[in-house]
Amino acid sequence: MIEINNLTKIYKLNKKQMKESKTTNPLKTAVDDLSLRAVPGEIYGLLGPNGAGKTTTLRCISTIIRPTKGEIYVAGHEVQKEPEQVREKIGFLTGDIKLDPQFSVDYMFDFFGRLHHVPEEKLKARKEELFEYFGIKDFAEAVGNYQKGDEIVQVKTYYNPSEEYSRAAFDTISTGALEMYRQTLLAERVDDMQKLT
Repeated sequence: MIEINNLTKIYKLNKKQMKESKTTNPLKTAVDDLSLRAVPGEIYGLLGPNGAGKTTTLRCISTIIRPTKGEIYVAGHEVQKEPEQVREKIGFLTGDIKLDPQFSVDYMFDFFGRLHHVPEEKLKARKEELFEYFGIKDFAEAVGNYQKGDEIVQVKTYYNPSEEYSRAAFDTISTGALEMYRQTLLAERVDDMQKLT
């Protein structure tokens, strides 16, 4: 479960940022007193225009940045007091993962698997299963000439933090990043995972 109580995030702007924002106020409120609760098995979407605080909220949940005020709990762990435990329970992927463009899809899959200490046998089995399911095999060794949406699908779905699929996962992928048929496959996959919880 994810529970957010009165989350506020205020950034301090430098002079350049103030000029770009056309403001004299050195403080920018990105998230203002947000509270929400997402229970296991529920898919919860944050919708809003650019600058509404969606990404900031996700970064606070995933322990990348600290909230200015408020509390966030992930599976009972408070993000500021128990960040390591929170990171064990979630997966987080932004639309821009900032990795070497020379990484192949296959290499990235192994990279993230090892980063999360997935046993080699399990990693190999998951890669085979998901590459087949999402049609990734044809470009698994490609470097720099595959669509970003395909890259995002494989990174986002390979890691199963628990056999019961009980962990939370977030992303900030732009609309249109995935082709229509891959969205359908992903929706079916999520549905399959929900049946296991």
